[in-house]
Amino acid sequence: MAELKLVLNTVSHEIILVDDGNNYNEKLALYNLEKQFENVKALQLDRNYGQHQATYQGCVIAKGKFIVTMDDDGQHNSDFILKMQNYLITSGNDLVYARFIEIQEAIWRKIVRKLLRNSNESKSSFRIWTQAINERLINSGISDELLDKKLAKLTPSIGYFDVVHRKSLLKKSRYKLKDYFKYLKQTF
Repeated sequence: MAELKLVLNTVSHEIILVDDGNNYNEKLALYNLEKQFENVKALQLDRNYGQHQATYQGCVIAKGKFIVTMDDDGQHNSDFILKMQNYLITSGNDLVYARFIEIQEAIWRKIVRKLLRNSNESKSSFRIWTQAINERLINSGISDELLDKKLAKLTPSIGYFDVVHRKSLLKKSRYKLKDYFKYLKQTF
């Protein structure tokens, strides 16, 4: 959180942390971050609805001119947020995805990522879009559809920005191989 706050200290921002059914200690940690840092909101969901639904719920309460989504495992380098924002503005795109270079993860995850890259044009959960796209997303309503499919329907103006990928700070991924194959199946 300190790294993220440091990067954003020169711009107006809010940080929304979505708890999608974590254990008690993780819920407590999010609550403490909300109390410790100004402009941090913790959204507690009653159970794990999955990453796309949790991200959608965070977008519903987001008020910013730009919406940035990131995972909590540290693989998304917050140093690239303002660079991606600048690229979004200068490129004229409504949505920009981080395109990872120098992937730092297990070989089986690299293989699955390559399959996904070929099926969804390198979309990642590290992305930025405009408030106008966020309003369209919210107005489209929640569904079982993957967030990236919804976003693709909302704008043809999508860009990609090369970002250095970092090794996960988590000791063990919450995703299992079956989760990746389920996601791959949903992308088609």
